Amino acid sequence: MDSSIRKAEKRLKWLSSNEEIRRLYVAREESLIERNSLIDEGMEKE
Repeated sequence: MDSSIRKAEKRLKWLSSNEEIRRLYVAREESLIERNSLIDEGMEKE
């Protein structure tokens, strides 16, 4: 198996095993999605 895939699987297991880290990760992802949405909306108005 590719080392990149192994590394990603290990990270995924770590993230999913710790509820607080998982909550922070989900919040970060949601924040990034919202940020990108606001940037896109700003570009459409120009």
